[in-house]
Amino acid sequence: MAHLATAHEPVTVKLRPNIHETLDRLADEGFAHTVLTLASHTYAEVILRATGLRQHFLEVCGVGERAKGDAEGIARKFGIPVEECHQRMLFVGDHPLFDVPQDRRVVFHFEPHPLRRSAEAVADLALTLRARGQGSLRAGFDELARPERGPGGIAHISIDGLGPLVLARRDDGCPIVAFDDEHRTAAREDEGTAVTFVPAEIPLRG
Repeated sequence: MAHLATAHEPVTVKLRPNIHETLDRLADEGFAHTVLTLASHTYAEVILRATGLRQHFLEVCGVGERAKGDAEGIARKFGIPVEECHQRMLFVGDHPLFDVPQDRRVVFHFEPHPLRRSAEAVADLALTLRARGQGSLRAGFDELARPERGPGGIAHISIDGLGPLVLARRDDGCPIVAFDDEHRTAAREDEGTAVTFVPAEIPLRG
């Protein structure tokens, strides 16, 4: 988004393919969505409202409002017992340091190039983890990661409907699951869906 000095000029952002449909699908499956960002709250609100995504999120927190990775704080706000965080939460982000959950039990889905892959893949992954774990996302991760097939607690597997995955157990951090085909995914200029808007025209309430 533009700085306030250029808030009256058009801005273009790109959305991940099928993001609206995916968030609706996960909501229908009982998932709720929140946003934690290092951007300002106003920045996040303008982007989400301009792209029509704000309706999907129960909470949007910018810098200084909630620490990145604050699984425990989210749990308390929405009535999830802290001891169940790892069963009921999945963090999704594109940065291996800034986006991970602070609770080392909670699974982190690392997606470094989200515009290259339909968001439907995230729903498929979340639902697969929950099904394999009989309702627990972390138990689903543990089931898929067993047996470990490489050094450092790393497993490479392939799941029908999902494709190749890499799962990493870590003694010093949360477990990570990622799609294992990034080396075969070429960047394209047309990746993502472009949305153009004027920031000053976006209402921040309602």
